[in-house]
Amino acid sequence: MDTDEAAELRAKCPRFRALIVGRANAGKTTILKAICNSTDEPRIYGSYNWRKGGREEIDADIVSPSVERGGHDINNELVFSSNDGFVFHDSRGFESGSTAEVESMKRFIEERADARSLDQKLHAIWYCIPTDNARLLVTAELEFFDNCDPKGVPVIVIFTKFDSLDAIAFTKLEEEGASFEEAEAQAPQLAEQEFNKEQLPRIFGRKYAPAKVVYLRDMHKNGKYEKIIELTTEALSSETLKMLLVSVQKTNLNICISYALKRKVQQQMEGEI
Repeated sequence: MDTDEAAELRAKCPRFRALIVGRANAGKTTILKAICNSTDEPRIYGSYNWRKGGREEIDADIVSPSVERGGHDINNELVFSSNDGFVFHDSRGFESGSTAEVESMKRFIEERADARSLDQKLHAIWYCIPTDNARLLVTAELEFFDNCDPKGVPVIVIFTKFDSLDAIAFTKLEEEGASFEEAEAQAPQLAEQEFNKEQLPRIFGRKYAPAKVVYLRDMHKNGKYEKIIELTTEALSSETLKMLLVSVQKTNLNICISYALKRKVQQQMEGEI
């Protein structure tokens, strides 16, 4: 991407805005920290204060996983000092299946989708679902894909802790006679095959199916999160937003190069038509 072009875009819309959804312990904070290359907790900003000319920073404890239900506001903005090109919103307590929580999120998505300013619009939704739980999909999650219209905002489902399913597949392969080495090599592919057959239809058969799906393993390791950025970029319908996301992410140069090459090829093809 041209440096001047990126700078001009960032001047108009300096931040990529994403809503991250999921139960407690789904790995949401781990994902956000990795994407922003941070080990620190995010800074939290509340509603706009017109007297002070900006949003007021609030106590980060309000987004602690231990906070009691009702103490969290989806409108709060989470920003990491390591990369303020991203601004996040977090829907906590969603696993409880509360109608009020679902309605609050639906209102938030609708209001942000209708925002006039590109900077204030919601650009993507990352829905995190842990796979190390006996109940893979709870009622609230199915209700989201049945009743929550994302209003054109792409929803990326991130199946976290996928290693747990690899372990089950590994055991199955060994029981079928595979050696340790064979089972270890084949387990990830088998886990995805069985998951795609048994679980994915439960989501993709819903009214508001996700745009993309990510299987996230080895969450403690660096370099495992670029697929989220890559698939989110693909899912965005606006070329402007694609450019914005690529420009604000700082963790992977390959994404920038790949996007630049694809865009150049596309421009050349359009020029030949």
